[in-house]
Amino acid sequence: MADAQLVLGWDVGGTKSGAVVGTSEGEVLDDHTWPSETQAGPAAMRRQFLEHARPLLERFPDIGAAGVSVGGPLNPLTGTIYSPPHLPGWDDIPLADELRRELGLPVVVEHDAAACLEAECLWGAAQGATHAVYLTCGTGFGAGILIGGRILRGPHGETPEIGHVRLAPDGPVCFG
Repeated sequence: MADAQLVLGWDVGGTKSGAVVGTSEGEVLDDHTWPSETQAGPAAMRRQFLEHARPLLERFPDIGAAGVSVGGPLNPLTGTIYSPPHLPGWDDIPLADELRRELGLPVVVEHDAAACLEAECLWGAAQGATHAVYLTCGTGFGAGILIGGRILRGPHGETPEIGHVRLAPDGPVCFG
């Protein structure tokens, strides 16, 4: 573990959230979960995460970065969350920027299904794969898709949103 970088993680869920410290090799060192209070909004949920993260940051002072997994829609290139249906009030939230300021660490925000797929590619069933799909079925539905060894992204960095599919040609445009 001497060469492993320590990473702080936040899984933002519609039902529960979690904070974790792990190594860059995939070893989980500590984790905490708590019920998500989605009705309280993004600022309150961020404060709740920071309350759980502070003891982890004190216990593991060598944490070098933070990562957030959250259901979309979102833009992982900017770390901005765009109105996920399971997170009321999370409208154009620059989550990566907010957490960088509060934690003083580099922060990456990723779609939860793409984050799970990346973990499977590094340490799990998709090691060595050039094509794979990871489906999340929880509060919502999501997909991470690997094609040619790369995570499939839209023109602005988005990942596929299989839970927000237009069912009729004249149906409403969902989330842009």
